[in-house]
Amino acid sequence: MTQANEVRPETVRLLLQGKMGIEIEEHRVDQQRHSLSQFDHPSQLGDRRKQPYFQTDFSESMEELITAPHRRLVGIMNQLHSLQQLLNEQLHPTEIIWPFSMPPRLEATDVQFLEQTFKREWYQGYRDLLLAKYGPFRHIMCGIHVSYSPAGAVVQWYQQQQGIADPIKAKNQLLFQITQQLVGFRWLLTYLYGASPLDENQTEPHEPIRSIRASRNGFANLPDVHINYDTLEGFIQEQAAAIQTGQLFAPSEFYGPVRLKGGNDLNTILQTGIEYLELRVLDDDPFALDGIQLSTLKFIRLLIIAGILFPHEWNHTTLTEAAKFNQRVAEARPTDPLPSELQKRAQELIDQLQAVVVVLPEASGWQAALNLVQQQISDPLQTTAARLATHIHNHSLLEFGFMVGKRRKEQREQETLTQQFPDIDKTLIPQYRYLTQVGVPFTVTAPTLLTLPNNTADPFKVTPKTTLATLQVRYQQKDKR
Repeated sequence: MTQANEVRPETVRLLLQGKMGIEIEEHRVDQQRHSLSQFDHPSQLGDRRKQPYFQTDFSESMEELITAPHRRLVGIMNQLHSLQQLLNEQLHPTEIIWPFSMPPRLEATDVQFLEQTFKREWYQGYRDLLLAKYGPFRHIMCGIHVSYSPAGAVVQWYQQQQGIADPIKAKNQLLFQITQQLVGFRWLLTYLYGASPLDENQTEPHEPIRSIRASRNGFANLPDVHINYDTLEGFIQEQAAAIQTGQLFAPSEFYGPVRLKGGNDLNTILQTGIEYLELRVLDDDPFALDGIQLSTLKFIRLLIIAGILFPHEWNHTTLTEAAKFNQRVAEARPTDPLPSELQKRAQELIDQLQAVVVVLPEASGWQAALNLVQQQISDPLQTTAARLATHIHNHSLLEFGFMVGKRRKEQREQETLTQQFPDIDKTLIPQYRYLTQVGVPFTVTAPTLLTLPNNTADPFKVTPKTTLATLQVRYQQKDKR
């Protein structure tokens, strides 16, 4: 196992290779009705059966914004900002984007509308099952999912380090090692970024806590579902068994802190290979314009690197203990400090991360993110939940939520085109806007160049000279095929 004083700069730079992406869930809320919007999902955002960037979830008001995988974290944030802008442009005049994971208060008529209105008919059966099993409230909690996939060079390095002959096995083992790291330190992510202190639709908890969503009463499976992260094989087998017995409908119904993605067949995933992992524990950040801070992504990336360089001996005992720690932290008051034992563990982790940060390119930005975490560990009043708790009035965040949502909407409307689309030259924004709204996958190769995947070795390139008519014809022809 690598020691903190043995970290090589070239190794850390290598481990930075890989891609991350974000999926953020957020509600459209009607300011006139003071509840979830009953307007349709914007038709200008494309066909949800195939849209890679804009989807909806359990309710028609529950938007999902999905970035492409990016090598650079700032690339994720820039695309997310542009997606938020495009969604904002399609909002009804009375609509805002709700800044919290927990929805506003729903009246009986709102719940009835929620239960009866669902316009993705291709998912209707699955949605009906979830509604009957979990009720109307659990699945309208919003959150952020962060995906990660290592680059081939990272897998090769790990393969050599571990002496594994099969590259698929090496990648599977690497991703599960990182998964255990994220699950084992979930309590720290809950402490730092928990931001769902109360539920406007339930009488409990009576007092604000750090994160309802991250607790056992939040976005979780029923108590009879037990999927452990002890071993990779056991993790896969327990999911398959739960599906076979009817405890779970499909892998998509597993609501653990981390999912492993790679095809739809659990029986063959170890042979075909895990493609990426998905961390699912983050609340929406009410203090971030786009719902998450760049510093949060940086800390998660550092946690991933530490999971590769400094692997813990995770087993059933230590992972069970970590789950109990997370429940304890989630149900604590927003202003409570970490228990002394967890402060010690957090500090040991920070020391490891510090050894990584000092050898990173552009170290100052990473250092600032780590310094913020250090400050929050030392002072719980700087955590997201504690800051949010100061805005609770009469056991409600409604007033603050509408103020933040309205302010964000106005801010987006006042931004310049360059601010709204930070990765794109102004001359290419119409093409960028069209491809994103229609739902055509592409890569931002340069500020004046978008690259669309093609069946041939010669991808289609979009420049400011590419007319919208050309793109419309191309997309329509693709639709007809």
